[in-house]
Amino acid sequence: MIELNGKLYLAPPKEGSRRDVDIPRWLFDLLQRLTAQARRCRCPRRDDDTSACGSREPFVFLGPEGGHARRSNYAARVFRPAADGIYPAEKRRRGYHTDPWRVHCSREPFPGIPVPVAGIHRAKAEQVAECCWAPLVTGLTPHGLRHGHQTAMRRDRVPRVLRRDRLGHGPSGDIADHYTHIGDEMIEDMLACLTRRWQAAVTARARIDERRGGEPSSAVPALDEWLALFRDRPGEIQLPSALPPAPNRGAE
Repeated sequence: MIELNGKLYLAPPKEGSRRDVDIPRWLFDLLQRLTAQARRCRCPRRDDDTSACGSREPFVFLGPEGGHARRSNYAARVFRPAADGIYPAEKRRRGYHTDPWRVHCSREPFPGIPVPVAGIHRAKAEQVAECCWAPLVTGLTPHGLRHGHQTAMRRDRVPRVLRRDRLGHGPSGDIADHYTHIGDEMIEDMLACLTRRWQAAVTARARIDERRGGEPSSAVPALDEWLALFRDRPGEIQLPSALPPAPNRGAE
């Protein structure tokens, strides 16, 4: 999406950056679930049923009322509160200070609804909140996710040619990369490493609740379904790997 003079338009990805990316089965299932909830944006419709932004198709990631995320509010209202656990996001300028409001969990319309809630005083909202959204990684940025993924692949000893391919980087110029080709076995090993990291993360999340004397649970529906395995079989920690079949890189 391109934002120009307050309006949003569909446009090709930056520098034509379209590529296939291999993902583990558990992530594929999660994306399918989100795709099933896709909806049309609230942009005005033209006579040919095209939205004013130029789209005829539904979007997966929209605001609660069907609006597009904008550069001016996505960080302050969505990403920073999720990463830092406070709302509004802290401004990074000298002399600015605000008392942050905690980001509270809610199932409707999605987890992470911040307070103040419309029509509810802040003190009251703090009292009626059932839980609080803990910081994910303080200071995290969207681009930082790429750095984190690259670091994780390096720790998992993923070959450099595959790491560069996943990040969309061009040839490195190294003669070793020129003669190294990405194979199915290489991809399967990488997906297995990503799955083990996911399993470890969900297990660690379950242990937090268990150490507090409660059953593992979450206000986030997808995470709560993964934690249900620990509730159903207490003491048995075994998440399914659900690895996809070997990919065929020559197919559509």
